[in-house]
Amino acid sequence: MARRERPPACNQGRKEKEMNTQQFNEILESTIKKCRDTLTVKSSEYATEDRLHNFKVAAEIQHCTPITALAGMMAKHTVSVYDLIQRNEQGFEVPMELWDEKIGDSINYLFLLTALIRENKIENEQNNSNFCVSCGVEIPDGRQISWKCEEE
Repeated sequence: MARRERPPACNQGRKEKEMNTQQFNEILESTIKKCRDTLTVKSSEYATEDRLHNFKVAAEIQHCTPITALAGMMAKHTVSVYDLIQRNEQGFEVPMELWDEKIGDSINYLFLLTALIRENKIENEQNNSNFCVSCGVEIPDGRQISWKCEEE
């Protein structure tokens, strides 16, 4: 990374560039597409039929939950983004491709965390007597004995 001239600390008299909604939406769509593409490729490299398999195995090895295992792996990516920010703030040029890769990795870990949390919530709800084991629908209070699942 080449060092670049640091901008002046104060931008008096200069109008800051503004990002309009169309530009932001283009960045958003491009980032989501890159994240989806990466997750698709990585799923064939790393996972089994269970997209969260690696976090579950890591949890067994580390004697923790899959969410905690993911958090440990995600920390590496978070540190990488912080390192890029620090390099950028020190005046070094950081290539856009590197920003895209590192930010995309962090976003993907947040997607995977979301999946683990939802899977965990579904399992907890299905183990709770107030939820139908077949469909996951909440059983209204006082109806446990007479509840008829629509899925059955």
